[in-house]
Formats: sequence, C-alpha cells, structure tokens
Amino acid sequence: MHLIIGLINQSVYNKMFDIAFEVSKRFMSDLLKAKYLPIFDSIFTQFMEDTTRYEAKLALMLNIIPLMTKQTAARFMKTIEGVLNEPASNSIFKNNLNPMRVGLMLYRVLEEVQKEYAYSDHSTNLM
Repeated sequence: MHLIIGLINQSVYNKMFDIAFEVSKRFMSDLLKAKYLPIFDSIFTQFMEDTTRYEAKLALMLNIIPLMTKQTAARFMKTIEGVLNEPASNSIFKNNLNPMRVGLMLYRVLEEVQKEYAYSDHSTNLM
C-alpha cells in the first residue's frame, strides 16, 4: 500500500500526472482502504505553485474524487479559489494550451465535488 501511495505521490511531485492517473485508477480499491493519503497534499501544492498542465491535474482530480473526505473537498475548493484569484499574468487559462477545455474540466471537477460532498458556494465564504 505504501509503495502505491509513494508512487502516486512521487509522480505528482515530478509532474508525471499520467502515471499518477493510471496507478490511481488501477489501484483504486486498495487506495479506498487507506486511512491517510498524502496524495492530496502533493496535488494541492501543484495546483497552487504551477499553473500549467491543468488538464492533466484536473483529470487526476476527477479520478481521485472518491478518495476525498469532506475536509479534503473543502481544502480543494479553497485551493481552487486561491488559484482563480491569481492575476491574469499567472492565470490557469493563459498558461495552458486549451483554456476552453481547462475551464470546462474545472467546471466538471467543481460540480462533482459539490455533488459528492454537498459543498456549496457559501462554504468558501465561511472558511
């Protein structure tokens, strides 16, 4: 189990999101049994520090939504709120090849998190 989590974590750290996606998809049943997943710390750091490769990051997030807790979902929403508040020069829409696709994928991920964890737009205002 630790090897799988470590592999996903290292893949995210090295910006190899395709490997992280495939490993998390293949070992989802094992990951669901884990009590703590440092994967989310790594991916949230990547979301904040690097505004490139958002299609891959969002595809990975869609894949690992079942592993989230309500607290993790709240952290994700706050992270995305911070990313969207970035100035235009560092925008996720400017730093990715297909900004329309990034926007649609972001909308889909946010919709899934809201639906799965009953997270409303008022929750970010309270935190």
